[in-house]
Amino acid sequence: MGADTNGFIFDAGAAAQIDSTAAAMLDEIRAMAEERGMKFAIVELHSEPLDVLERSGVLVKIGSNMIFDDMDEAVTALSANTDSPAFQGAEVQSG
Repeated sequence: MGADTNGFIFDAGAAAQIDSTAAAMLDEIRAMAEERGMKFAIVELHSEPLDVLERSGVLVKIGSNMIFDDMDEAVTALSANTDSPAFQGAEVQSG
């Protein structure tokens, strides 16, 4: 990734189901992105995986405002200034 990379977008469109192990791995990816100063977003998240992320506490860490319906919406948000409303509340404490 280049020095100007400001975000990581996970396309969950093909993941109709996830388990707690997958939720934990997504949380690890989110943490690694944040350590590099990048935002982490998910696109096309189905309702069942969304429920798993919610129950596991991972959704709170990601921020519900970082879940997008489609890739264009996520790219636009991540390309925008990080002080924009799309990122309000996206900064979370890890741990």
